[in-house]
Amino acid sequence: MADKTAPQITFNLDSLERNEADRPPFVVAVDGRAITLTDPQELDWLDLATIEDDPSRFIGLCIEDDADREFFFNSRVPAWKINKMVQAFQQHYGITDRGNRSASRR
Repeated sequence: MADKTAPQITFNLDSLERNEADRPPFVVAVDGRAITLTDPQELDWLDLATIEDDPSRFIGLCIEDDADREFFFNSRVPAWKINKMVQAFQQHYGITDRGNRSASRR
């Protein structure tokens, strides 16, 4: 029986670290409660693949705390305020309208 040698690793995801300095979290006030939305670059790529241009699902993924997520989605907020929040969130994390980081923020 021939010895099986391990394949040569071409790219190691386990050894990657982010080069950029940590940004402060994006915190939004909703009905007097502070709710933190995480950097979408830290979300699992499979979760991101499931949102298919669904802004509510995207926001839900970015709110890590279950109680905060439930509170946020049970709050009645006008659409124009959510649009302003999303714009500020994108600017905060340097996200273009296609969901990618702008080249200047990498």
